[in-house]
Amino acid sequence: MTETFTSSALCGGEVLNPEKITITDKIVTWTQRNGLLGRKTVDIHRHTINGVQVIEKLVGAIIIESIGSSYIYATHFSKSDARRIKHILIA
Repeated sequence: MTETFTSSALCGGEVLNPEKITITDKIVTWTQRNGLLGRKTVDIHRHTINGVQVIEKLVGAIIIESIGSSYIYATHFSKSDARRIKHILIA
């Protein structure tokens, strides 16, 4: 199973450099393009996930914490996508 969620320009996200969260059976990956050639990436193994928070104000923000110092803070997702990400990771 692989699901990919992309931040929305309608929610204030960047059009050219959207944030993406990809969830597989083993790893959660946050990616954002950094200009034309580079990109930032954070990988967290699912078995090390310690907590998932959804912050619902005008848009959805997700905080995925893991054991240790790694975490993912992703913004500008729709509220429904943020809730779906939490549901997948907690289930």
